[in-house]
Amino acid sequence: MQENLQKYSSAGTSLNQIPKVAKMLELGNETVLLDWGCGRYEKFKKYVEGKGAKYFGYDPYHKSMDENAEALKSKPDLIVCANVLNVIAEDWIVENIIQKIAEYNCIAYIQIYEGNKSGVGAETSKGYQRHTKASEYMPMLQKHFSSIEKKGNIFICENF
Repeated sequence: MQENLQKYSSAGTSLNQIPKVAKMLELGNETVLLDWGCGRYEKFKKYVEGKGAKYFGYDPYHKSMDENAEALKSKPDLIVCANVLNVIAEDWIVENIIQKIAEYNCIAYIQIYEGNKSGVGAETSKGYQRHTKASEYMPMLQKHFSSIEKKGNIFICENF
């Protein structure tokens, strides 16, 4: 996988939290959610399932090949990619992830942690942080999504 080509591993950037984007999600008994870059913890999974929705987590660092294959084959109504793109140094990998998410043709919520907003990426104790303002991701998103709404550091993207 391309994730293995990252200069800085993002394996250590996993946080045990429910992402801010969760407040924006409409989850019900029929909702299928794919969490792209879900990390090692299950707090968000429990939150989603507690709302009655079906959860699939994809993460090349923290899920087995079988779990990832099942997640990628899911037919999601929603995709959440929270605080993932900002821990990858390589633009081409970020864009590749955006493209893969867009191919699902469902609503995608992409949350960006902006760090110090300097635009100067740097190695951290847990991996890497781009320190890029969320708006800087717009050109990559526009290549792959037909509709994008920005709310703070969260993009709501559609491709219908």
